[in-house]
Amino acid sequence: MRDHAVIGRKVAERGSMDGLVRDLGCPDRCVAAAEALASGGEVAAEAIVRGLTDELSPVQWLDAVPVLQHIGDAAFDRLVQGLLDASTTAEAKVRVGLAFTRLGAGFLEQYVTAMSHTSAFVRCQAVVGIRLCDGAGVSTVPALLSLLGDPDPEVARQAQDTLVIRGKEIEASLVPLLQQIRRAGPG
Repeated sequence: MRDHAVIGRKVAERGSMDGLVRDLGCPDRCVAAAEALASGGEVAAEAIVRGLTDELSPVQWLDAVPVLQHIGDAAFDRLVQGLLDASTTAEAKVRVGLAFTRLGAGFLEQYVTAMSHTSAFVRCQAVVGIRLCDGAGVSTVPALLSLLGDPDPEVARQAQDTLVIRGKEIEASLVPLLQQIRRAGPG
């Protein structure tokens, strides 16, 4: 009997979170919904990502990002899963991808880790996320350089573009690394 009660609570919680996610898309209810979702942790992050992958959901990535930022690591992990799950529809890919890549510099370490993901789509989106971080800087250079030889040409191109765009910020660390690669490889 106890298992049924737990399952019932989880179903009710999921429905409540889904309702709050829908409210993020309503101008008169979005502030209250964002506040409630921000304290909802992983369950809220899962509901938000589910809303982003649903093309009929009124929630927009721009409304979801501040809430996901507040939730933190659990939101990042859910977005990675959302990128994998959304890879079947173009609109879902775009919506989840926009939220994922706009989390900001507070998620720089997670973006660097995601650049070694088995999915080329996740790696590519992580590189874009780094490119969009103000002050991405030196810590990302080794990981970006390793992606220049990525087997997926889009990932390699995004890494190259990011190095070029962030060039002035990372020049001091980039040049010695490139010289070392030129001398010792790989390359």
